[in-house]
Amino acid sequence: MFEISPEAQQEADSARQMLEVAREYDIESPEMMDAAANELKAIKGKARDLENRRLSMTRPLDDAKKQIMDFFRQPMQYLVDAEGIIKRGMLAYQNEQERLRRAEEARLRDIAEKERQRLERQAAKAAEQGKAEKAEDLRERAESMPVPVVAHRAPQVAGISTRENWSAEVTSLRELLQGVLDGKVPEVAVIADMKVLNAQARSLKGAMNYPGVKAVCEKGISARV
Repeated sequence: MFEISPEAQQEADSARQMLEVAREYDIESPEMMDAAANELKAIKGKARDLENRRLSMTRPLDDAKKQIMDFFRQPMQYLVDAEGIIKRGMLAYQNEQERLRRAEEARLRDIAEKERQRLERQAAKAAEQGKAEKAEDLRERAESMPVPVVAHRAPQVAGISTRENWSAEVTSLRELLQGVLDGKVPEVAVIADMKVLNAQARSLKGAMNYPGVKAVCEKGISARV
C-alpha cells in the first residue's frame, strides 16, 4: 500500500487549517481587506507548494504508466486494424450477397408482373367473348399472383451478428433551423455553440446584442504569489 510521507501529511493538514481560518473571515473594513489579501496570497502559495509535492510523488507513477501504455499501444493498434480488415471484408461479402438477392428478387417480380398482365389481358379477352366465368377465374389468378421473395444468401455464422448504426447528416442548416421555427423539428435538435458565443461575449462584452442571447459578466478575484 502506498504511504504518505510526514512532510506531505503536514502540508495537507496546513491546507485544512487555512480553510478553517478562511471560514472565520468577516471583511468589513480596509484593514480586514488587506489581511484577507495577504491570506489569499498565502493560500495561493500553499496551493503551489502542495501541487509541487503532489507532482513529486505522481511523476514517477505517471512515467511508469506512460511506458506501459506506450508498450501496449502498437500491438493493440495491430489488433484493431486486423479486426477492421476482417469486418470490412465480411460486410463487403454480405452487401454483395444482399445486392444479388435484391437483383434476383427484382427479376422474379418482373416475371410475376408480366404474368399478371398476361392473365389480365386474357381475362379482358374472355370477357369480350362473353366467357364471364373464365374471365373471373383469370382475374382471380392475376390478383392472387404471389410476390416473389428471395431468402438471404449470406450464411449465418455462430457468434457473429450484423447491426445497423443509423446517424443523421445535416444537408442544410438553414432548412433545419426553419424546421425548428415551423415546429417540424424539436428545438433539442439544434444546440447553441457556446464556444463561439462565449468567444463573442469576451470580445464584444456589453455591446453583444444577438437575438436570444444575453452577455453575462461574472466578476472574480485573482491573486499572484
